[in-house]
Amino acid sequence: MSNATAVSDLERAEHNGTFGVKKVAVYNDDGAGNLSLQPKTATEETLQAVADPLVKYKSAGMDIAANPYYFGYLKTDGEWYIKKLDTTLGTTYVKGSSGYATAWTGRVAQSYDLYDVIFG
Repeated sequence: MSNATAVSDLERAEHNGTFGVKKVAVYNDDGAGNLSLQPKTATEETLQAVADPLVKYKSAGMDIAANPYYFGYLKTDGEWYIKKLDTTLGTTYVKGSSGYATAWTGRVAQSYDLYDVIFG
């Protein structure tokens, strides 16, 4: 195994493939400078809390013909969001729980807002 492969294998082993987050170990300091490993099993809930909330969406559409640019994303349960990237004004979002095809067709007229407003 080459060194490059070893590094890649190590990187893969350090990350959780389901949630795309790095695995960590928690150490306990007893106050006397003695560290001991305290194994923790991360739950799905914990991993989802630190993972990007948009990780479950898959690319569903792209309109890059002219500024602003639009990117559509869809989850298997029908939830969707559209990201509008305006090179002058920045990035804004709109989301919904169903009706992606209609939303995508009418993407220009959607009411977009900042990430923390839409996903916060």
